[in-house]
Amino acid sequence: MLAIIFTILLLDASEMDNPLLKELLAKGLPLPAGPTLRLPPPLMTNALTPQQQHVVVSKAAGSAVPLDLFLKKTDAAPFALKINSVESTGKRLAQTVDLYFIAYGNLDRVVREDVLNQLIGTDAKKGKNIGKAEPLSPAALEERGIKVLQAPNLEERYAGLDIFLLERVKITGITRNVKTYGPGWAELAMQLDPRFDNDKKDPNSWRSYSPLNETLGPPQPYTGLGGYARVTKLAQPAGALFFELHVALHEPEAWFGGPNLLRSKLPLVIQENVRNLRRKLARE
Repeated sequence: MLAIIFTILLLDASEMDNPLLKELLAKGLPLPAGPTLRLPPPLMTNALTPQQQHVVVSKAAGSAVPLDLFLKKTDAAPFALKINSVESTGKRLAQTVDLYFIAYGNLDRVVREDVLNQLIGTDAKKGKNIGKAEPLSPAALEERGIKVLQAPNLEERYAGLDIFLLERVKITGITRNVKTYGPGWAELAMQLDPRFDNDKKDPNSWRSYSPLNETLGPPQPYTGLGGYARVTKLAQPAGALFFELHVALHEPEAWFGGPNLLRSKLPLVIQENVRNLRRKLARE
C-alpha cells in the first residue's frame, strides 16, 4: 500500500489517479457478512473527442430516454438510474446505485462541492436532528494516526457524515473523501472509513428515525458505504456537464424489514436532488 501511495505522489498532475477510487474499483467495498462489491469504472474518461463523448452520453441515456431530452437544459430533464439489490443466501444485503445525468453550469463550482451526499441523502422534513458535517481537524486526525495525502490536483479530507435515508434511517460517521481533478473533469471518491467503526468520539453508526415524533433510536454499528462521482465538461452542447455517480451501501435488515423501500422510493429522492443541483448550478 505504501509503495502505491509513494508512486501516486510522484506522478505528474496530468497523470494523477484517485487512490480511493482505484481501491473501490480494484479491491471493492467489503460488506458485513457478505461479498465485496467492486464498483463499475466510469463510462466517461479523459481526452475523448467530441464524437467519443457523444457516444458515451448516448450509452448513458440508454434506449429508454431520447438523447435530445437527456441533453435538454432544464431542471426537469430526464436522468438514467439503475438500483440493484445485492443478495446472499437469499437475503438482501445491499443496494447499488448507478446514476447518469446532464446539468449546466460551472465545473469549478462542482469541484468545490460534495455531490455524493447531495444526490443520495435526504433531510428530515422539519429539519431537526441534523448535525453539521465538518472536516476533522488536523489534531483529530493526528490523534488517530491518520496522515492526509498531499499532491497536485488532489485533495483528501475526512469529514463527518450525517444523512437521512427516506426519513427512516439516519447514518452518521466519518468518511474518507479523495478528490482529483484536471482540465475539464473532476472525480470525488468517498467511503465510510472503517477505521472509525469503533471510534470513541465519532463511531460509524445508524439509527432508526420516526418522523412522526422526530425521535431517534439507539445507535447501531454500521459499515459498508462508498462510491464515487465523476463530472466531465462536454464539448457540446455548450456549458453541459456530464455527471455519473456509482454508490454501494449495506442495507441492514432492520432498516426497513422486508419491503425493498430503497428501490421503490429512492428514485423520487434522487430526482428531487438532481433538480436541486441543477438549480444551484444555474444560479451562479
